[in-house]
Amino acid sequence: MNRMKRQVGRNVHKDTLRKILKAPVNIFFDVTPVGKILNIFTNNMNVFYGQIVEPLQHMMNMSAHVLVVFGFLVIWGDIRILMFVFFVMGYLAKHIATPYLYADNQLHKVGHGLWAPLRSYFHESMRGKSIIRAFQQEEHIMAKQNKMLDMTTIHFIAHHSCWVWFNIRMYYTSLIFAVLTIFVVAMNKGVVAGGVLCVAIQYGCEMGWIMHWFGCLNWFMRMLIDVQKVLNL
Repeated sequence: MNRMKRQVGRNVHKDTLRKILKAPVNIFFDVTPVGKILNIFTNNMNVFYGQIVEPLQHMMNMSAHVLVVFGFLVIWGDIRILMFVFFVMGYLAKHIATPYLYADNQLHKVGHGLWAPLRSYFHESMRGKSIIRAFQQEEHIMAKQNKMLDMTTIHFIAHHSCWVWFNIRMYYTSLIFAVLTIFVVAMNKGVVAGGVLCVAIQYGCEMGWIMHWFGCLNWFMRMLIDVQKVLNL
């Protein structure tokens, strides 16, 4: 599997490099920042080295966990109560996840736009370092680069705050699963085998990671965009 990932990544890498090297100077290199070209090979290209499979693997593992708990509740619980609780959880999850996913996508777009000019500026500064020293512009160059780095720090704070907002709300929403599982286990004590009840309560109380399912879905959708960017070159 790893060998296949490396082979796919290597082939796409060669094709992309060939396209860029043969691209016309006047309609590609003159209008495309160096940072954007570097970004293709440092970030976007990772998708073809197997990274696109990772969110799908995580989503499958988490979905299997949820299905185990869901199956226990459906078999041993009151279906009317379960349907009401699942409806409430779905309603809360939808209204929490929708604004987060939109904000997360916008912040990723902003972050992607912040690093490309920073790489371009660093590349141009390194190429012109002898001229910069000759005119004693080191402090000016460093100040501008630090200002650009400060923008990435502000972006990280905003992005992390958005994630914490989503994380807290989804965590407390997932506690409904734990309470419901404890209730069903208590109602079936002495009816269902103790081992089954122990596994059910363990799985049901370990649902605090449910927000990562949405994060992996968003991650996968963003990587599809990266695939499109590379293939459209």
